[in-house]
Amino acid sequence: MFTDRFIANLPSDNDEALDLICHIFQEADNTVKPEERVKSYDAYVDALAFLDAFSRSRSIALTLPKLDALNRAGGVDAVHDAFSTARKIAAGRLRRSSYARSSARYTALLRTSFAYEFSQGDMGEMKVLIEELHEIIRDDTDMELHHKMRLLRRLEKLRTGIQGRVPDLDAFWGFVGDANALLRVNNTDPTFLQRARRFGKIVWETQARAVGLPSGTAIRLLDREDDHK
Repeated sequence: MFTDRFIANLPSDNDEALDLICHIFQEADNTVKPEERVKSYDAYVDALAFLDAFSRSRSIALTLPKLDALNRAGGVDAVHDAFSTARKIAAGRLRRSSYARSSARYTALLRTSFAYEFSQGDMGEMKVLIEELHEIIRDDTDMELHHKMRLLRRLEKLRTGIQGRVPDLDAFWGFVGDANALLRVNNTDPTFLQRARRFGKIVWETQARAVGLPSGTAIRLLDREDDHK
């Protein structure tokens, strides 16, 4: 059943080797008619002895049966069950190992794929700004309702979806764009303008860093016309 050549070519991975050993045993076992298994008792004993020696040599913890030569039928069943259990153990470990390898591979791919990444400090500040802007807009009694609702919806989306790495900055620039439109038609609260400008500055710095622009590359954001007079 287990030839010298088979043993010499066992996989180095313990679970792969154990799964293969159990597979070979089960293939051989399937060729024996149930009523004739007792006649092959010695072959079952030999198979169990090999499984025991293999598990010891690889430091694999397996619970194996003690055979009683006076109960050959029970011994054959016990060996059959031992290999079935061992294969389930190996198969379960192989599935988990395969999952872990796939997860690690996809994690590595995602980390190397392009994304905009906020620093920890910027993330914390952005969360504070979103809450402050939300409060300012909510309590502003002069802002037209449709402007207010549009800005609040954008902030709600950012509030629930902000994270360190994002594939695009569309939602962030969307808020900046709406704030800029509001600036053109409303006598905007100076506190709102200050917070919105800081919000836009962080977004711009994050984008500039991601595309490799020199540090400190400036952009004019949320400027009033009278800021330049």
